[in-house]
Amino acid sequence: MINPATLLQQLYEEEWAPVHVERGADVLILQSISSSLGRAFVGVCGEWALGIYETKEGGCGGWKGKKKEGGEWESVWSLGEEKVGWVGGEVKKWATTSSNWREGDEVDWAGRSWKVLEHTLFGEGRPK
Repeated sequence: MINPATLLQQLYEEEWAPVHVERGADVLILQSISSSLGRAFVGVCGEWALGIYETKEGGCGGWKGKKKEGGEWESVWSLGEEKVGWVGGEVKKWATTSSNWREGDEVDWAGRSWKVLEHTLFGEGRPK
């Protein structure tokens, strides 16, 4: 793989680590349908959130968040020019509105329109 910092080819290695998710935690997966902004996906599983996006200009990026005690979200890492779904109080808004979202719904959130691809309970596999 090409290292973007050096433009040299080097070995690529991913490190995966298990995370604990409580049985019955919300699982929510969204796909953007706002074609003017480029594609984006956001997923939440319990206290973890992940977003990835591409722009119409060919840029891309992503972010990872973790819910802290008290329900506030913090950014664990981000990459790229924007943080799709991580804009200001949007994650806080997510927590108060997403409980009503159902699979197949189209919702407006974080400046984009989204389709709810999945909204289930972790480990139970049933729709919310």
